[in-house]
Amino acid sequence: SGDEQAKADLLPGIASGETIATLALTEDSGRWDADGVALTAVQSGGTWKLDGHKSFVIDGHVADLVLVVARTSAGLSLFAVDGDAAGLTRTALATMDQTRKQARLVFEGVEGRLVGTDGGAEPVLSKTLDLAAVALAAEQVGGAQRCLDMSVEYAKARIQFGRPIGSFQAIKHKCADMLLEVESAKSAAYYAGWAASEDSDELPVVASLAKSYCSEAYFHAAAENIQIHGVSASPGSTLPTCTSSGPSPPSCCSATRRTIASSSPSASGSDHRCPRPRRPAVQSGRRPPCAGAGRVVAASG
Repeated sequence: SGDEQAKADLLPGIASGETIATLALTEDSGRWDADGVALTAVQSGGTWKLDGHKSFVIDGHVADLVLVVARTSAGLSLFAVDGDAAGLTRTALATMDQTRKQARLVFEGVEGRLVGTDGGAEPVLSKTLDLAAVALAAEQVGGAQRCLDMSVEYAKARIQFGRPIGSFQAIKHKCADMLLEVESAKSAAYYAGWAASEDSDELPVVASLAKSYCSEAYFHAAAENIQIHGVSASPGSTLPTCTSSGPSPPSCCSATRRTIASSSPSASGSDHRCPRPRRPAVQSGRRPPCAGAGRVVAASG
């Protein structure tokens, strides 16, 4: 922000860990752009008063320092607010990710300290969000790598039909796809990290690329990890035969020739083996399409 006094006052506590600080930008709409900011700040008697609300604030319910984005007559501005300031109401939100708590903050005439210049917060926020995207991309790469490691470890240990499931082609394909995505995501995150450390003009572009690709890679790696572990609920046991309690035939996986047990308690009386899938006949000298082995690789733009 270029505010040397604010740096001297606020950064030592943040760097040492004594001060829990957070950024309050988004509101109930969830928008991260400038037009999504409706909270206002008005100068009165030499002090700034903030009115409005902020949502999805990371650690907002326990933060000692809240850096609030508000709208003044000059534009978007940044204000430092004490976590226990008068007129500030903080409510923890229920979130799926229990490791990253969020809160909703309501400001009613809350006193704030201007950080930087009045109306000069937009470029500061743009740079900050780019750096945050780079950091989160690195975190997502770590998560994707962990999913890959878990999948490979399980594929080696889980025995099906007398052999590790990692020896089956379908599982090999999943692990190979995960490895490719993880390594590509690493490259994107590393390049974005370099752009951040060098303060490169490329930072906005590569931060956006890393955010998009690493997020998709993490999502896909997590999904594939769940599928690979879903081959059996009990490692070391043999996979049961198909069961069916109704007129419909049981579902079979032609790629691995594995059989699936019905989850219905009433399905235990009619066990039978899945039929092998039939390949289409060759006509006019042309190769038939693969039965159950086709794979679609989608490239995210």
